[in-house]
Amino acid sequence: MSRSEPTPPGVTSFGGTAAVAVAVLACLALGAGLGVERASALALVGAALLVAAAAGAERPSTLARVAGSLAVPPGVCGVVAGAWLAGGARAGLVAVGALGVVVVGLDAKTAYFRAPDHDIVRTVGSSAVAAVAVVAALGALAIAYSLVPAVATAYSAATGSRFALLVVLQVEALVVVGLLGPAAAAVSRWTRSDDLAAVATRAGTGAIGRVFVERERRYYAGLLVIQVVLAVLYPGTLDVVLSALPVVGPAVGTALDIGLFHRPLEGIALALGAVITLEACRSLAASWAEPDPLPTVARGAGGATTAGVVALAGVLPWTAGAVADATPPSGPAHPLVVVLVPMSIGYLLLYVPMWLGNSAPSLPRGVGFTAGAVALFACALGGALAGIGTALAVGVAAAAFVVHDTGSTGARLGATVGTDADTVRGEFVRTGASVGVGLGAVAVATVARYGSASISVPQWRGYLALALALVALSAFALSLVQAGPDVQ
Repeated sequence: MSRSEPTPPGVTSFGGTAAVAVAVLACLALGAGLGVERASALALVGAALLVAAAAGAERPSTLARVAGSLAVPPGVCGVVAGAWLAGGARAGLVAVGALGVVVVGLDAKTAYFRAPDHDIVRTVGSSAVAAVAVVAALGALAIAYSLVPAVATAYSAATGSRFALLVVLQVEALVVVGLLGPAAAAVSRWTRSDDLAAVATRAGTGAIGRVFVERERRYYAGLLVIQVVLAVLYPGTLDVVLSALPVVGPAVGTALDIGLFHRPLEGIALALGAVITLEACRSLAASWAEPDPLPTVARGAGGATTAGVVALAGVLPWTAGAVADATPPSGPAHPLVVVLVPMSIGYLLLYVPMWLGNSAPSLPRGVGFTAGAVALFACALGGALAGIGTALAVGVAAAAFVVHDTGSTGARLGATVGTDADTVRGEFVRTGASVGVGLGAVAVATVARYGSASISVPQWRGYLALALALVALSAFALSLVQAGPDVQ
């Protein structure tokens, strides 16, 4: 990682792991209460992949960066698919819970909230560029393939006579001569041979320059235009001329009819065009990968691989049907368009907020744990309104405060005594006390809900209590932001 400022100390291993474990258990319990256990588990798998992607992006190993880049697409798909499977209002709760686990994991296992520059942001950006490039290349190939019949029909119509064949032959020769110079320059860059470029230039564009000086080029251009007009208006003119030549005429006519010179020139033109296209792609890739080609390519592996695999699955006969069946109705568009284009847009949409937050000012210590706790607390309120039960709602809310307390303690110890210090025993006792308080709150709520005493609270008082709780939570978060000693 190349950063202009040193990264502040992280979170102790026990504190971060305990906070993540409690957040995961709370989300699983929430999913069980909502009746969407599988959807919640799938969203949590996606959250784990996103945290693993961020952790891999921060490592100096190229393989770790490649693995982190590859983990981003399935991670996003896992969270989105889990929320989609939950459906309705439950989708929002599952998504918020999974995102809460993500931010807790980022604070516990990465330097995302402590570093001034984020490797995962560069990874997502490189993957977005790679995905868009692969989709654009595949789109260009698909368009070119779809135009082949039209081009073949136009070519057949344009070469309906020998005169037209002669005109096309001259145009093809001019195209080959024009492409020879750029193609030779491209090959010379690949082989790092200046002599090859000089020889090819003298043999190609230099030869045409010696044959036709500037004035004669204009004359030839005018003559070619006249030939085009005659080939369109009087296509039999060349046949009359060839019939007047006893030996040469039939030979030239036969050569034009069988394409003796057309096919080699067309093959050479296609080869030269392919060389120039490859050189343009190489130049674009080199400019994108600079100044660190290997790390940039490693970061972009996820987007390129995902787009390529999806495209390959949509083309192969034994998988194309499954891709088409899993794709929403696309109308005239190919199913791959419905999959690849939103994927590229999703990459860009994921990159924009991460890029905007890449140069954020100094954040309070443990801000990820606070944000995750707020997300879990919101899930507890939403779950209570969705009818998950009093005990479970209070348990998720208690888990939110356990996550905040445990994570913040680990962050404070990491900043004061270091992450390598032996703090497991003290953290274990504090975490046990926090869990005990949470279990006590669940027990009290269960007794109050199902006990013999009947408690009746007016509706307006219930809403007032909820509003006051949200105000208190907002004030608590604001006090954390304004706390001077907790700032890096």
